Amino acid sequence: MLFAAFCLVCLLVLGVKFAIEYRRTHALIPQEAAVQLGPIQLPGDRYYHPGHTWAKPSGAGEVLVGLDAFARRFVGDVKRLIAPSPGQELEQGRAAWTIEFDGRKLEQPAPVDGEVVEVNEEVLRHPEKLRDDPYDRGWLLKVKPRNTECCSTNLFGASLAKKWVELAIQELQRTYSPLVGAVSQDGGELVEGVARLLDDEKWEHFKRQYFPVA
Repeated sequence: MLFAAFCLVCLLVLGVKFAIEYRRTHALIPQEAAVQLGPIQLPGDRYYHPGHTWAKPSGAGEVLVGLDAFARRFVGDVKRLIAPSPGQELEQGRAAWTIEFDGRKLEQPAPVDGEVVEVNEEVLRHPEKLRDDPYDRGWLLKVKPRNTECCSTNLFGASLAKKWVELAIQELQRTYSPLVGAVSQDGGELVEGVARLLDDEKWEHFKRQYFPVA
């Protein structure tokens, strides 16, 4: 009888903890509508960094991170990904991983501070998988953030991320036309792999402006 009562209490405690963790995690996830700009999608259930990386709370106090669809389309086919190992510390705004494509390299900043606890080895082995899904199956790292407020600092939701992507496309259109198609009020059509068409000077300028790494 006592053992049964003990088990019941344990189950109740675990249930309460699960409910609190579930509510806390889901409270951290933004509930914006997804945004679409031509072929570029920005899901509304995560946060975005100006360096075109994203962060999404995934439960157990962990955050999934990866690159957004603008970055993926901008570089075209990713040939190789160089990622940190589990146990390595990330600092928001500093380089988290390196993308190699068409003889060029692009460092992207970590969207959050924290410790890498897991790396998506499937994507590292087959970076071409990013083409179809840079968000769900294409996440790159699982991070244990240093504090629970990690996703509310220096990041923004899909609606503001859309404006940042529009600025980048407009910059390409204005400066590097005719490499990029027209940008309309409803979004823009970004040429696949436009980065490879930029000369070295334009590449360095655009990289500093739209993929800033501290």
